[in-house]
Amino acid sequence: MEVKVLNQKIDLKQLEMNISKSSNFQFAHQFFYVNTSSLHDSNKLPYVINQIADDPELHQFLVNNFNNIYSVEFEINHLNKYSYFEKSRELFGQILAGASNDILGAYSIQLRAPKPKEVEEIYEVFDSLGMFEGFVLATRKPERNIEHNTQGTAHFSSWFYDVAWDYLIVATWPKDNILWLGCLSDTD
Repeated sequence: MEVKVLNQKIDLKQLEMNISKSSNFQFAHQFFYVNTSSLHDSNKLPYVINQIADDPELHQFLVNNFNNIYSVEFEINHLNKYSYFEKSRELFGQILAGASNDILGAYSIQLRAPKPKEVEEIYEVFDSLGMFEGFVLATRKPERNIEHNTQGTAHFSSWFYDVAWDYLIVATWPKDNILWLGCLSDTD
């Protein structure tokens, strides 16, 4: 499967500005061309993400935004076996609307669900390229690893701070073979 970096396909400057003004979120994102007919299939997305992890050119956007507050050097790996993508346009919109309106995160002045209008604004931005499909990375509850005394995490890179406010979200436009990968991490 061929994956290539694309220039920004839609104007996300306002979204970037709103999130950067919000409490403490780091936000990195990139558009990709993915030569596959399965961008609508949540079971196939981990293969795309793993290919992005394998290729330094594809994950350069994360390296460029890496802040070594907690980890000395940038690391990236494949998604772990407990990770999966939940297909949910609604959750995708709620996460971005929450981050954009400073109502999602440990240091937000208020924590609340986004209003329908706030979520609709996210849809309008992403639908400007055509009707998108939204996905959110989630983690199945792993069995405890007694040997290492750890539990699995969904995050595949030290770019994330491994806190409760970390998100990896994906938008796809399958008929155009376009994928957008967005990463949010609260720096608390």
